[in-house]
Amino acid sequence: MLVLTRRKNEKIIIGNNIILKLLDIKSNKIIVEITRKLFIFSFTQTKELFLKSFCKDVLKIKKNVLITFLKYDAYRASMQASLGIEAPPDIPVHRLEIYQRIKQKGRKSV
Repeated sequence: MLVLTRRKNEKIIIGNNIILKLLDIKSNKIIVEITRKLFIFSFTQTKELFLKSFCKDVLKIKKNVLITFLKYDAYRASMQASLGIEAPPDIPVHRLEIYQRIKQKGRKSV
């Protein structure tokens, strides 16, 4: 499981066509926006994930990709949440800023 910590409005790229954006953090709940790009179309949906003392909420993104809400910090100025991402090795998972750097380097080397 890959664990990434994201602040409000920060994004994670899963594969080349799924964008997960952390919209809000409230108490024991986070709200995420999932955008799937298929050819020229984009589909966006909003989901709530809850963290309770006895269980962690899991969201199934694809057949073999799971997102787990691990912990949050809603009281500091940073307001951040840690998400666990389980994906097969052939599906890349990156923070948006890293994904953009990889894409930029790819264009320069061509």
